[in-house]
Amino acid sequence: MKQKVEELIQAFQDDDWEVRNSAAYALGEIGPEAKGAVPALIQALQNQDEVGVRVSVAYALEQIGTSEAIKAAVPALIQLRFYRIRIQGCGTCSDPSISG
Repeated sequence: MKQKVEELIQAFQDDDWEVRNSAAYALGEIGPEAKGAVPALIQALQNQDEVGVRVSVAYALEQIGTSEAIKAAVPALIQLRFYRIRIQGCGTCSDPSISG
């Protein structure tokens, strides 16, 4: 399992956001056994511009569940939740100056 976790950590260096997203999600599916990936996930959480990747990284941290992982995931999940609410809310606004 350790080798698989290392390979998934290396995937965060890929230029393709979908590869990074899949790697983060896979680490979350591994759960607590992927605790060695926490530092890389925290770094990825801070450096990712892609919202989908940030969601998957926050999911992975939550699933790994160490105190360090949870401390990093909670603010990100709150920020992502506000982002989602803003996007969904503005998507239904009739005032173009608000939605856009």
